[in-house]
Amino acid sequence: MKRKFIYTILLGASLVLGSCGKDFLNITQIDKLTGNNYWTSENDVEQYMGGIYSTFREATMSNIFFPASGDLRCAPINRTSATNNSGRDYLVYLRQNNLNSIFAREGDFSYFGFPRISKWNDFYKMVQNANIICYQLDNKDMPFLSEEKKKAYKAEAVFLRSLAYFFYGTPVWRCALLYRCEYGSITENQYDYGIEKSIRRFRC
Repeated sequence: MKRKFIYTILLGASLVLGSCGKDFLNITQIDKLTGNNYWTSENDVEQYMGGIYSTFREATMSNIFFPASGDLRCAPINRTSATNNSGRDYLVYLRQNNLNSIFAREGDFSYFGFPRISKWNDFYKMVQNANIICYQLDNKDMPFLSEEKKKAYKAEAVFLRSLAYFFYGTPVWRCALLYRCEYGSITENQYDYGIEKSIRRFRC
């Protein structure tokens, strides 16, 4: 009797497990997405694009980037009695484009986060991610997007990539590095060539 009972249990278990197939082994880890399980909806594209905007905000708003690289740098600044103390020496350094002196006195001007204007990594993240989204739009089947939507997203990505090149290539450094291909090998190019290439991409 016990043997029949055991056989019955084993048979039932084999039928249940055999009917499951291997689907139960396929687990989608939302914290470890790959190119195979991403780009499956318009929301994926929107979120990826939003990440590029977040990177731009991090690159420009976590320090005094805009005044230091645009308004004050190499500008004809005149100090007054109100700004004539050593704590405002950064005004002279920026006017002279003397970043080495600013970085040497980082402790005196720590509030402004000057050293971060020499960090390229966030701008390169923008360029790389823009290249990736352009590549995916061109090569991955996305039936959930119309051709007009694809063109719009690609144009937005090209704009963000050019914006990154402009902000670290124009006011910050005269010579910019260009990412080539979707994930990019980095090659050094002259500034004028980089800007010209960005303009050509806008006209496409």
